[in-house]
Amino acid sequence: MAGQAILSIHDAYVTFGKKPLFEDLSFNIHERDRICLVGKNGAGKTTLMHMITGERELDGGKRWQLPGITIGYLQQEIHFDLEQTISDYIFSALAKDQQNDEHRYLIEIITEPLELDPNAKMGMLSGGQLRRAALAQALGEEPDMLLRDEPTNHLD
Repeated sequence: MAGQAILSIHDAYVTFGKKPLFEDLSFNIHERDRICLVGKNGAGKTTLMHMITGERELDGGKRWQLPGITIGYLQQEIHFDLEQTISDYIFSALAKDQQNDEHRYLIEIITEPLELDPNAKMGMLSGGQLRRAALAQALGEEPDMLLRDEPTNHLD
């Protein structure tokens, strides 16, 4: 049985340039759903994720999100400072009120199973380690929903 709906998109219309990318798109996401989105390059997977996060406005239709729900997003491109430690990279994504010792401890808990040294410099990491650091950053925000765009690219 499906849990409560936490996000809904109804009759979405989205264009890319002048070309319609989505027309009459409707779906619901419920608590505890695990969804895999598969498609060819250029099919609109990342655009759809941006619609879910609210980063991309719909050209038509409605987007509804359960109040209080937070959405984490592991993007394809990872932006970081070469001299930044993994710990500081994760910490930088947290809201100012969460940048405290309690959340530093959380970072240590998250990095250990991902086999990341929190003191390692971001500029010294392999592609797979960078993806794991980005995953740790997304998990550090403790989102209710986590979207991972191309989650297995460059994992080692």
